[in-house]
Amino acid sequence: MYISTQWQETTFIMNGGEISRNIAINDGGGIASIVYGGELWSDFRNIEINGGEIIGNTAGIKGGGVRNEHGGRFTMTGGKISENTASLGGGISSGGGIEADAMTGGEIAYNTATQNGGGVYVEFWRKLPNDRRKD
Repeated sequence: MYISTQWQETTFIMNGGEISRNIAINDGGGIASIVYGGELWSDFRNIEINGGEIIGNTAGIKGGGVRNEHGGRFTMTGGKISENTASLGGGISSGGGIEADAMTGGEIAYNTATQNGGGVYVEFWRKLPNDRRKD
């Protein structure tokens, strides 16, 4: 899937179906919300998974199932992300952090990472309004 937004915010919503057996040399074997690669390409992007399966995808570097980068919002209320493989983040790799309420349902299982984050790999955290950690 290719989405050209010309600098308008875009949200990819998955309510059902299957994204399976795809390969990306770099990032985002199933869904890539970055400047390049994978199944989804857009400028300003959010990913919302409410149902369906992201299964058996491979990325050479980050996000076998899903790669979310540059501040896009990732939410998951249902569905399944499984049996995906990457070096970092077999299931999900997030370069823009993941909010505390990002996953309220669904399943992330049986993913593999050769380095870090078999299920989920987060490169840095975002400070939330109630977060008392110091910068």
